Amino acid sequence: MPDANTAQVLRATAATLLAEADRLDKLAAPPAPPPPAPAPPTPPPKTFRVVPSDTSKWKLGQPTKVRVESTGYASFTVIECGGDEPKHTWRKTRLPVPATGAATDLDFTPTEVGGFIKVCPDADVTKSLDSERVPASAAPPTPVPAQPVSGGAAPPPVSAGGSVSARLAQALAFKRSQVMIANLERERFVTQYRIDAQLMDYWRDVGITGARAFNPFKRTGVKQPDGSFRNFWDYQLNVFPTKDQFARFFPKMHVLVDNKFGVLFDCLDMTGPVDLVGDNRARYEAWLDQAAQWIAAEGFDPLYFVPGAVNEWEHSTNAAQHEVRESFWRIMRARLPNHLLGMAPSNWGHPKNYFGNELGAHSFGPYNPVCDDGTIHFWHAYERWKTPEWTKAQALMNAWSAAHGGRVVMCGEIGAGGLYDGKDAKGGGAGSWVEFMAWQHAAIAESVPALWAITEGDWRLSRGFNDARFWNGSLGYDPQIEQQVRLGVAACRAARGV
Repeated sequence: MPDANTAQVLRATAATLLAEADRLDKLAAPPAPPPPAPAPPTPPPKTFRVVPSDTSKWKLGQPTKVRVESTGYASFTVIECGGDEPKHTWRKTRLPVPATGAATDLDFTPTEVGGFIKVCPDADVTKSLDSERVPASAAPPTPVPAQPVSGGAAPPPVSAGGSVSARLAQALAFKRSQVMIANLERERFVTQYRIDAQLMDYWRDVGITGARAFNPFKRTGVKQPDGSFRNFWDYQLNVFPTKDQFARFFPKMHVLVDNKFGVLFDCLDMTGPVDLVGDNRARYEAWLDQAAQWIAAEGFDPLYFVPGAVNEWEHSTNAAQHEVRESFWRIMRARLPNHLLGMAPSNWGHPKNYFGNELGAHSFGPYNPVCDDGTIHFWHAYERWKTPEWTKAQALMNAWSAAHGGRVVMCGEIGAGGLYDGKDAKGGGAGSWVEFMAWQHAAIAESVPALWAITEGDWRLSRGFNDARFWNGSLGYDPQIEQQVRLGVAACRAARGV
């Protein structure tokens, strides 16, 4: 039987949960339907075909021709991507459909491993590539309640001796403190968003428990539409950040930590084989040692601040990048002995890269790190999977954790889905961001969803400019992201019992 104090706490907790459930029920109530509009005239049938249809298998450096056949569309968009994830977009080009209806021939030569092309029709030639808005008169979409399912709780982590180590206990405590994390994209974390008491209160109200950011430095830069390469922000190619440049992140990270928000922060952006050729690995390691010392000097609370070396390991395989990944980790651990550290597998850190090809993708595994169990292992994914697929991915993460002494696995980035599938994915209904998020959150609750992103880019979940709050339908054209996040937080708490 519980003692009197425990019973009182349980009663208070039950009352709080009932009040929260009542509030969420009211939020989830659908708005009154608008009066029916006159049926629009039936548009002429539209067709759109790309030959060959499977453009994702084009070979590195091998010219390929594709034919676009279309009727009923004024234009179409070509998206050229690098790597095996559509988020790494190099170029977006709108092309007109010939008035005669004749086919359009395109030539494309992937210049990076995994490079591919995607072609989709544009419903309206006046629609901007970077402004997916529905008419202001359209009714806002209703959030889709997330189903309380998960991939199953991971087994209790243990060390080799059969008991939980102090480092592992620290990692478990951090994970348990987190329910949903917001990514703040690259330099905008420093230059654009107000990280202040007002935002902290808003995040607490919505249910956000932590933030993730990373220093946007990549030695070789990112390919631009004209074929050139440039680095992010004000960084120069092949010139590592100075202390003053790196320290620009610190003031806002202190605000987050001081307000008891978890903070995940990586010292480097995407890093791949091309960045480390010749003596450049030694340059990376020397700079990372300095960066770790700069972080240590800030005195961030180890209970809330989790640094890592690299945001995403590009391309290659876990075996090929194993040694350098462990070397980077050892540098960080030597300078930050009391902190948890972050790490992820190769090829963008996708869940498929922990074991191999269990999720139907090419094998980049297995991922067998030898770092200590005070390291949190992160994964990134942007698929349009439904709940069963996300549940399977979470079960694989649990299995990997169990096979590696109970090491902690968390989500580093989860996207609401791609935009360029021939419809406005930011709207409501089937194929919308709201629907994608409902499929994801409860299914991966054990990993703690880390939303991508508060940004100005294609995956923008926030209102934009210097406003880091989520879209909430108040603008007339924006989706009810905030409402869906609230539902997701409640579903994650229920799934994990936190």
